[in-house]
Amino acid sequence: MLVRKATISRPSNRFSCSKQNATRSRKDLRPKHPKIIKLNDEISKQEKLIELFRSDAFEKLETRRKSIGKQMENLQGNIKEWEVKALDLSQRLAQFNRIKGKVDRTKLLYDRLTNDLKSVDVSQVIDTGDQISTSWSRRHLRFPFVRDY
Repeated sequence: MLVRKATISRPSNRFSCSKQNATRSRKDLRPKHPKIIKLNDEISKQEKLIELFRSDAFEKLETRRKSIGKQMENLQGNIKEWEVKALDLSQRLAQFNRIKGKVDRTKLLYDRLTNDLKSVDVSQVIDTGDQISTSWSRRHLRFPFVRDY
C-alpha cells in the first residue's frame, strides 16, 4: 500500500509561482487587466503573509533565546550550589576516612594487645630479683643516707 505524503504549500512557494505567473502575464496583458490586478493583489497578500510569518518566527526565536538564557542562568546557579555541596561532601568523606583509619589502627592495637595478654601466662613465675623487699625500702626511705654493706 502506497502512502502519499501531503504536500503543504508554503507561502514562499506560492509566492514564487505567483511572481512567475505575473511576469509571464505582464508580457501579454495590460497593467489594468483583471488578471494582472488579481495577481498583484495575490502577490501583495502573500508578501504580507510572508512578512507576518517572518516577524512571528523572529519573535519566537527571541522568546526562545530569552528562555534558554534563563535556563542557563538557573543551571549556572545549580552548578554553583552543587559545587558547594560536593566540596562539603568531599571534606566529610575525607574526615570519615581519617576517623575510620584511626578506628582500624585502634582495633589492630587492641587485637595485638589482646593476643599479647593471652600469650602471657598468668601462672608464670615472676623473677624475684627485680622486687624490692619492703623492709629494705622502708629503712632507706627513713634514712636515705644509711648504706647497707
